[in-house]
Amino acid sequence: MKFLSTLVLLAALSVLTEALHHDHVRRSPHNRLARRGNNTNGRCRQRKTPPPSPPPSQNDSDGDCDGDDNTNTNQGTNPQPNNGPASSPSPAPSPSPSPSPSPTPNTSPAPSNSNGVIQVQDNTCGPNGATEQVTQTTGPNGSIDWMNCGVNGAGWTPPPVKVTDLITVDLDDAISQGGPFTTCSAFVWAFKQYGQQFGLPPILLASIALQESSCNPATVGGNGEQGLMQLTSDKCGDAPGGNCQDVGYNVMTGAKYFSSQLAASDGNFFLALGSYNGWVEGMTVQYATRMRYTACHAQNNLDYLHQTVNGWLQNKDAYALHLGEYFNIADC
Repeated sequence: MKFLSTLVLLAALSVLTEALHHDHVRRSPHNRLARRGNNTNGRCRQRKTPPPSPPPSQNDSDGDCDGDDNTNTNQGTNPQPNNGPASSPSPAPSPSPSPSPSPTPNTSPAPSNSNGVIQVQDNTCGPNGATEQVTQTTGPNGSIDWMNCGVNGAGWTPPPVKVTDLITVDLDDAISQGGPFTTCSAFVWAFKQYGQQFGLPPILLASIALQESSCNPATVGGNGEQGLMQLTSDKCGDAPGGNCQDVGYNVMTGAKYFSSQLAASDGNFFLALGSYNGWVEGMTVQYATRMRYTACHAQNNLDYLHQTVNGWLQNKDAYALHLGEYFNIADC
């Protein structure tokens, strides 16, 4: 009987041991799955230490094992949503620049060239015809026919001469030599100040003053032009006390206007200088003299360019030497 009881007890123990073994095998896979992250595709294992360089731009559904669906390419920073290609931040709007005077003053030294003859040539207008000595129709800055190119035909096409191409003398030297600029000596300060400000040779401003008013600040032109630079009424609105003949204002305004014309002409000096006398590109002799019998002084002086650049700019009295070949204003 004792032997039978012992056999029953051994059989029971054997059954219990087998049951415990099967239960351990069933639970082990579940425990391994429990150690995975939220990734559902079973390809990643949870890492206790982050890798040195995490994979760029991967979502959790792609297996980056970070436990969310956000891109996280930089450890230690907040992940940014992956909503498509990253865009650069819009720059802060720059403040609008303050309006500048037109034209902008040029504080560099005014150009001057007193050597030889002008070197510019032009295929349209042919040889410049420049001569070292001033004659009635030629001089260091070319012949009158060259600078008036086209006025006797289809229309004026000025050669592409820049201010820096011009042959000039120095204003102080001209005054010291006792030439025509002695009448301008009291106003040299204005020609220098505004020549420097607008990047123009002071002798050019003085030459325009000689051509326009014989350097007499009280001059009133046939059409009401005022002062040294013969300003038209539309340029006198800001004159101090309404006095458009004020020397500083008059020279400054004339220099500013010439500089603006030079800028509008892409630096073509003859085009800018001609415009000071009302010339326009394409002008013909017929157009320039159209007012001859109705308002003679309103004509365009067809000798204007030659008188200025081969007369005054060379310290020569353009009127005393009778420079030119048209003399359409002299008849007025």
